[in-house]
Amino acid sequence: MYPDRDFNIDENPPASAKDLAQDLNLAPLVDAMSRGDTFIHRVVLTALLHASGDPAVVRFRQDNLDDALANESVVRRLYELAINVAAEQRRHFWMGQQTQPSRIVYRAVQGIQLYLPHLRELKELADEVQDHFVSDGFRALFATLIAELNEDYLDEVAQHTRELAFPEGAFMSVELGPGGNGQNHTLRDPRRRRRGWLGRLTGGGKVYSFSVPSRDEAGFEALTDLLNRGTNSIANEVGQAVDHLSSFFAALRTELAFYVGSLNLRAALHAKDERTCRPSVHRWEEEILEFTDLKDVALTLQGPARVVGNDSRATGCDLIVVTGANSGGKSTYLRSVGLAMLMANAGMFVTASSLSISLHSGLWTHFAREEDETLSKGKFEEEVARMSSIVDGVCPRQWVLLNESFSSTNEREGSSLAEQVINALADSDVRVLLVTHMFDLATALQTRRGDSALFLQATRAVAGSTSYRLVPGEPLPTGFASDIMARLGGFE
Repeated sequence: MYPDRDFNIDENPPASAKDLAQDLNLAPLVDAMSRGDTFIHRVVLTALLHASGDPAVVRFRQDNLDDALANESVVRRLYELAINVAAEQRRHFWMGQQTQPSRIVYRAVQGIQLYLPHLRELKELADEVQDHFVSDGFRALFATLIAELNEDYLDEVAQHTRELAFPEGAFMSVELGPGGNGQNHTLRDPRRRRRGWLGRLTGGGKVYSFSVPSRDEAGFEALTDLLNRGTNSIANEVGQAVDHLSSFFAALRTELAFYVGSLNLRAALHAKDERTCRPSVHRWEEEILEFTDLKDVALTLQGPARVVGNDSRATGCDLIVVTGANSGGKSTYLRSVGLAMLMANAGMFVTASSLSISLHSGLWTHFAREEDETLSKGKFEEEVARMSSIVDGVCPRQWVLLNESFSSTNEREGSSLAEQVINALADSDVRVLLVTHMFDLATALQTRRGDSALFLQATRAVAGSTSYRLVPGEPLPTGFASDIMARLGGFE
């Protein structure tokens, strides 16, 4: 996910996360990507909500995703392997907290033995498929596996784990200290005490031994203490080794989950015969936003009918204002752009024929809500409170998407308030996409923002029908509500 660091799945969600999920209807997208896998759900939601804003990082992910799309079976096999490791960890419970050095060594040996066959499988897979991948991320993964997991190394690890299980007992040396107490307990290589055939024939010197009676608890405690002293010097190293392996497989699962989720999404979209494209990403300062046939991916996934796409060219604009017909596709357009912004920033493909976009560092939404069911706030008060939170949290290089904001008060007051907020945001290097029925607001913004704003119309066709396509045009003073009334209520 990053060329120089691991992806942090535990990162706290941004302050805008709840509104983004509700306003942009994120659930169908995340559900299609996760297919019931709660871990993938968590990973892709984190990736979508935390904007990178760095074109180099996004292109790194895009290249990796291109490789995943071209080698789907391999990526799914890798992810399945990582899942199996996680399942075995839970089944064996070997990661429990331990304090005694001997128990730490015992649990660590169990862990390494659990990982070894999976490490061999990874190495074999890397040898088999490395030439099929071209992205920096996957090639770095396979190169590391091939370089570090050679047969000699794996065989040596297997030998060490067998010896650390102490099948013939622990072999250690102890010096006699003051008062007859032992000191400098040192674990020794058990191979040093294995004599050749001549030594076994000649006896090799006297051997002294003793047995501890089965009921002698004090004796067993003394032997355990002796073993703990002997293994104390290696417990930390062996524990760190197994922790390193655990972290590697956890990171592998996390990194792959995003790409497997993207594979799942592509399958869902292809089943609906929907086109996708790799976005062309740019720095924020380039002020680029252009797309053709961009569709609301959530609506595409939910409905059986074909979704109408839209074209826009908003390069050089810090404000987009959409006015026009009721039920003409304005909110759908807003959601399609918002979802595309999240997906492009995450390094994913989008449901469009083409998309060029300057990457943002954060996204906020302010959509009109239904009346507060608790009656603790009036509708306008609730709108102002949410807007205040956005103003307090928004930063430069971010987008704010507004859908009928301040429509719960009269047009004169709502237009005045909205104009002040929007101008303040635009003047602070925050870009705004606004859907509104307030003609006074739209015309005031047109006068103030001039060439730095793009104005779009949701038009109506013959007999009051809508095409759901937005076109550049002057702010419209009407939402053509009479058309809806005539169609649904029989009004003339």
